[in-house]
Amino acid sequence: MDEVDALVSFYESWRANGVGDDGLPLYEQVVMIRMAKPPLLMVEEPATEDHEEQFADAWRMFQKSRKVRDLTVKGYPLAFWPIVSPADLQTLVVRDIVTVEQLAELADKKTTKLPPSMIELAKRAKSLIAMQGKVGKFEAVIYELTQQRDQLQAELKEANQTISLQNTMISQMRTMPQQAA
Repeated sequence: MDEVDALVSFYESWRANGVGDDGLPLYEQVVMIRMAKPPLLMVEEPATEDHEEQFADAWRMFQKSRKVRDLTVKGYPLAFWPIVSPADLQTLVVRDIVTVEQLAELADKKTTKLPPSMIELAKRAKSLIAMQGKVGKFEAVIYELTQQRDQLQAELKEANQTISLQNTMISQMRTMPQQAA
């Protein structure tokens, strides 16, 4: 293949994919490629497998950036942590740090080549994980108490129905002798 001397990047976008039952348009996710030769030339089109092979480095960087929002990754994704700015997020992504747990592990390391702002984020991540550990106990207690409450509500409803039926029977029994007399 011919070597391209353009700036190449992949990104996620969308395209129209018909009309829904409600009459509104439907969209599908699509990976796009942007090839640019500044200042005046830029081409954007849907990415193909040929593009992935031809621009392997740009594709790997795109895959890294996608991993940040991947919910299958074990741990809390950094992209969902509101403390991390977009610039800090990108700094961590290129270092293959995509979860708060991975970032927290860096807080204890003495020999890290991260910038000071990243070290501060790592300390905050470590304290977040420590707080979540404490809160996790309470979450389990709350869940158990909620289950007990739901069970008691069901038993109370059943008891109220039984009492109502018994009151009806008692009132019928009281009126029976009066009718016979």
